[in-house]
Amino acid sequence: MNETISITVETGRDYWFSGDSTADDSNGNGDLVKLLEDALNSATMVGQSFTVEMSSQNVITVTGAMIFSLLWDDAGTTLDGSIFGSDGSPTAADLSTVFPKVTSGIWSPGFPPWNDSRDQQPITGALSRSVSGLVRGSFFGLPNKERDLMFDMVNREKTLEEFRETTETHGTVEDLWIRAGCLGRRVRYYPDETDRDAFSAYRFRDSEHPFERSSIDPFRWTTSLRLILESAATTSSSGDGDGDGDGDGDGGSSIPSSIIAGGNLAHWWKFSEGSTSSATDFGLNASSTDMSITGATSIAGGGPTALGNPDSILFNGSTGLAEVNARAAFADTPIGTLFGTNEFSVSWWMKDAASYSNWATWIACLGDVSWLSGWGLYYYYYNFWAWQDAHSSGGYFGSFSGANTWRHYALVFDASNSVWGMSIDGTSTGTLNATVDTSLGAASENAYLTVGGIRDPSGHSGSWTACEVCDLRLYSHVLTASEITSIAGGDW
Repeated sequence: MNETISITVETGRDYWFSGDSTADDSNGNGDLVKLLEDALNSATMVGQSFTVEMSSQNVITVTGAMIFSLLWDDAGTTLDGSIFGSDGSPTAADLSTVFPKVTSGIWSPGFPPWNDSRDQQPITGALSRSVSGLVRGSFFGLPNKERDLMFDMVNREKTLEEFRETTETHGTVEDLWIRAGCLGRRVRYYPDETDRDAFSAYRFRDSEHPFERSSIDPFRWTTSLRLILESAATTSSSGDGDGDGDGDGDGGSSIPSSIIAGGNLAHWWKFSEGSTSSATDFGLNASSTDMSITGATSIAGGGPTALGNPDSILFNGSTGLAEVNARAAFADTPIGTLFGTNEFSVSWWMKDAASYSNWATWIACLGDVSWLSGWGLYYYYYNFWAWQDAHSSGGYFGSFSGANTWRHYALVFDASNSVWGMSIDGTSTGTLNATVDTSLGAASENAYLTVGGIRDPSGHSGSWTACEVCDLRLYSHVLTASEITSIAGGDW
């Protein structure tokens, strides 16, 4: 079965995994805990210690204690070479290449290092290998909205003056700059004049207050990580829909076995919780990806008969919208990352009250205010137009009929075969052969996945439609025709 295990990581830097484990977790959670603990503690970096525990709700907690200090000699002129994994102290020339590599693993709170998928998830990489290919996917979650540390201010001139004494031995000022966090903020790690066994971090904030300082010894953050495992372990359920047994209905659930292609169900909003302000993401890659709802009412038992008439959400057609960030603060969320693959599927149930409309959007993710990037589906004078890359290049996918009747809709984007298409009630209404580009690269700071209308990256909302919605899914998989037909038949 598919199991999502939440992992809390408390450590100050990444590690370098030094071997593969061929063990598996087929005998249950106990073996899995030991497997992960062994994998973490097999790293070659000194000064680290990891313990792994699992709660009764199958939540794994990984605690890592790591002291990451630049150890200076008595004179304060040379670096301790052990931090670089060598016996001798590095030369000034070494610092320009070695030091940035070593420090690239230091995290900003809640963020993996660098803005590069190859280096972004070092702990994930080691744990993935430790379970011998059983990991389907992984993602980092943000435990809170704090993106920066709060540091005491330090005058820029004083900072440079203090640092100048070390530049001849340790290279230029720039040698001790690194990027930290997904946003690429620049952080300088610099010896603390009052304590040779500690060092301080200077973070660039803005041109008026360029340096902020904090002593960091030991250097520890807390972030969160989820692994999606193919596991023989079982997950308790309290009937709250999320499978973690805590009754709170949070995301990252184990997907019921009845759900078609459940192992690829990255995001899943049921719209059946009765809330008119938010919809929980129950998908495997849920990570601060609940939808916000406005201008809507909850319809008890109003959902599709094929799903057993669950509750649903009805939008008012004038302000009603469900939305979630696909891109935020100049970085793609897990949703935007999925769109960037150009290989995904969208499935949802909708009952629309209108039989005629001029430019009404059912679902979309706009990459720019001109609708020239992203993807979506709108209807215009009784006709469906599904689009990707640019709405003006949308394709005709049949006429609209069945006002006030539940219909199942699916969109598939298949970059590998340069094709995308649409289905209604399990039957294809057309495909187009074209280069698929649904990425949000054109969006600068924000982009939103919306249902019942649009919200462009500038924050403007419009193109509303009065519709009732239930069971919205994003698959990290190109659904087959038979899978779409099965979903349309009802799989709750």
